[in-house]
Amino acid sequence: MVGAVIIAGGRTDQELFDKTGAREKALIPICGRPMLDYAIEAVTSCRAIGEIVVACPADFEVAKRDWAGIRLTMTDGHSPIDSIVAGAQALTKADKMLICACDVPLLTPEAVEQFVAEGLEADADCCYPIVEERIVEAEFPGCSRTYAQFRDGRFTSGNIALVARSFAIDHRDRIHQIYRVRKSKVKLAAMLGPMTVVQLLLGTASVARVADRAAKMLDCSLAVVQCRHAEIAFDVDKPSDLELAEQILSEHACSCA
Repeated sequence: MVGAVIIAGGRTDQELFDKTGAREKALIPICGRPMLDYAIEAVTSCRAIGEIVVACPADFEVAKRDWAGIRLTMTDGHSPIDSIVAGAQALTKADKMLICACDVPLLTPEAVEQFVAEGLEADADCCYPIVEERIVEAEFPGCSRTYAQFRDGRFTSGNIALVARSFAIDHRDRIHQIYRVRKSKVKLAAMLGPMTVVQLLLGTASVARVADRAAKMLDCSLAVVQCRHAEIAFDVDKPSDLELAEQILSEHACSCA
């Protein structure tokens, strides 16, 4: 069975707080609903998903609200890794678990279904989505995303992942270690290896090579899924993202009325 952990531990930066008045990303209002609602809706509508939990720090406002009967699990830590591990421990029936960010208001059940199906077929400890730049630009023209150049094309990362629940629990110290050094180019280079880093800088590394190095870093089997759904790569990080999400969701509401 596949379970799901929705991570609701992020705080807003000053720009988003000034625009929305929300201290927590999950509570940013979009078209009259907190942003977390949209992630819950996309995940609960996925037929492959059974058990679902929302993971957040115990001192967050999110923890004090009811989320349509979705179970909450609290953590004392504030990093995404703390929430992932707490969520994995809270799931009792799942062998695999979908990890989903809370700031993905455009995520659709179809996108989740497609990714989960391909992730299960890959049968890896960790399955991670990437989306090609041309797909994102076609769906969200001019939307600012961070892309990496590979030999295979230009890609951005997705905001969901499919992992073995045992992997999240048993490898948490290693995952914490990598998360702590993620912004240090020197330390990451030491982990990935100098040749891979040089190829990344030159844009000549293949997705397969980087995935292989990452698998060795994490001591796991890892699969990368190239997704055709641009919304997997869309999250709300700045006011312009929020404005775009509000526009698209408002238009969708009008078309359904």
